[in-house]
Amino acid sequence: MTLLLMALALLLAGTLAGALWPARRWAEALAIAALLLLFGELARLVVPASLPLWGLGPFQLALRLDALSRVSLVMAALSVPALLFAASERGVSRLERLSLPLLLAGVLLTIAAGTAETFLAGWELMGLAAYLMTGHRDGQSAAKMAGFLEVGVGALFAAFLLLGHANFAALEAAPQANALVLALVLIGFGAKLGALPLTGWVSDAYQATRSSGTVLYSGAMWIAAVYGLLRFCTSFLKVGVAGGTVLLVLGALTATYAAFRSLAEPELRRLLAFSTVENGGIVWMALGAGLTFQAAGELRLGDLGLLLALYLSLHHLLDKGLALQAAGAAEQATGIRSLDWMGGLARRLPWSTAGAFAGLLSLGALPPFSGFVGEWLLFQLLFQSYHLPGVTVRLVWLLSAAAFALLSAAALVAATKALGTGFLGAPRSEAAARAAPEPGLTRWSAALGIALSVAAAALPWSVFPVLDRALGDGVRLARLVARANWQVNPAYASVAAISPAALWVFLPAVTLLFWGLLARRRRRIVPVWVAASAEQHGRIQVSGTGYTNSLRQVFAALYRPLWGLDQGHYLAEIRDWLDQLYRAVGSIPTLLIRLAARIQAGYVTLYTLYILAALLVGLAWAVVVYGH
Repeated sequence: MTLLLMALALLLAGTLAGALWPARRWAEALAIAALLLLFGELARLVVPASLPLWGLGPFQLALRLDALSRVSLVMAALSVPALLFAASERGVSRLERLSLPLLLAGVLLTIAAGTAETFLAGWELMGLAAYLMTGHRDGQSAAKMAGFLEVGVGALFAAFLLLGHANFAALEAAPQANALVLALVLIGFGAKLGALPLTGWVSDAYQATRSSGTVLYSGAMWIAAVYGLLRFCTSFLKVGVAGGTVLLVLGALTATYAAFRSLAEPELRRLLAFSTVENGGIVWMALGAGLTFQAAGELRLGDLGLLLALYLSLHHLLDKGLALQAAGAAEQATGIRSLDWMGGLARRLPWSTAGAFAGLLSLGALPPFSGFVGEWLLFQLLFQSYHLPGVTVRLVWLLSAAAFALLSAAALVAATKALGTGFLGAPRSEAAARAAPEPGLTRWSAALGIALSVAAAALPWSVFPVLDRALGDGVRLARLVARANWQVNPAYASVAAISPAALWVFLPAVTLLFWGLLARRRRRIVPVWVAASAEQHGRIQVSGTGYTNSLRQVFAALYRPLWGLDQGHYLAEIRDWLDQLYRAVGSIPTLLIRLAARIQAGYVTLYTLYILAALLVGLAWAVVVYGH
């Protein structure tokens, strides 16, 4: 607990230093030191600790650490590469430097909270920091984000009120089966994770925030939201088969919608924003599957679902961080955001391109990366629905598994689109051709992120025991999942097994073999005829928009695209059907205000009529109830 308090003090000092001396990067330096201290909590993983901070009447602020919160803190501390990248960004304002450690302090308070007051205080602190970070560049996007996040705060506040206890220890001692609280919890955490239909703020906020801020949105803040969802669903609530299935279906719908939206996005940051929503839906699917199996008495499969929820969260934090850092480095080097105008950045930004390769291929669930390991296990888990009771539940699970296969294919196409059109090929614009070299800290952040991602993918048996302890099961399940230190299997070895470590040896070896065979052949360089001048060779490549044009045509009912030309360049704008839903919901308060304005017209005679009508209704009620 001493390390936790030291980390909190450093984050607060970083907030002050970022406000007073913005040019000296004190905020990033102290934030890095604070997150490094959190790794010390891993050594005391099983020992619970608590500490009251401050109290005023019935309101108590207290910190408490158990296995789940310690592991979540360590996962949040893996945002260190993002802070290295933040220190290399140019044009960062004083307000943005102040908000960065403020956001990390909110993450720390949320994960280490021991009471409802502490949790909500940390939750609001994260929202405030995100609002400051986004609002400095785009006030409209920040206002939209704040509106969605405040809906989530209100839902969580109501959930704590209905649970009846503010102390986490008391809530864990008597978990409740309450469908209304579960619905409020899904709204509260769904607003932060961008679950349907609360997705509207994500892409605009990612577009408006500086790159390191988006990495923290998808990293530390995202982990805090997953931690809160796990804490409620595993410790405070008894989630039955129906509740777990609802969580699974909601996750499948969210992930499918987001995967197809990322597929059609022409801008790299918006593509990655919807990819974040998609990965949140996949984590919800793993959590819902685990809770359903636990409620049905299949404890081994239930534990595997919860373990996968944590492992997929770790995968997302590392690999999405790499992809967003690469997007930020490309934007800094070229000044452009659209994939249609990028290309050819691999030679100018080699380290960022390597990070993009590792992050995007893992997000596309290609072997041997961690995305493949986690999603492969989730596939195997979903196809074991024959262990569940009821034909309806099994049918819903099979449909969710089919949706998972579809969204995985869409995510792979989106990842190859971002990688191929953004970093490979020839430059599509003068800005891409003259991209500035990447700073030294950007290279270090990419190298560190790649090392962490490779470790999580190649050595899953070293990660699973730590995550398994966070769920309170010791290393029992980890030994079943990671068998013989080489293979991982979905709890039952008779279903399927695979070795990520063997893949990390086999696939590069095959690639080098083919490269060697091709390199031995004689190469001839001959001119190629193209219907363009030499200056337009980069422009005749397939653009990001053209890469997915056929899919936009097939799913035109979803995308409702608008086509056009910009200086001879083909453009297709996507119209989101969720915007119509938001406008319809937003018009309800306006209609109520107009109705109230008509009722309160300011005429005394009208108010007298209201009094007379109320009196007549009261008399009629008395006659009906009392008979006189």
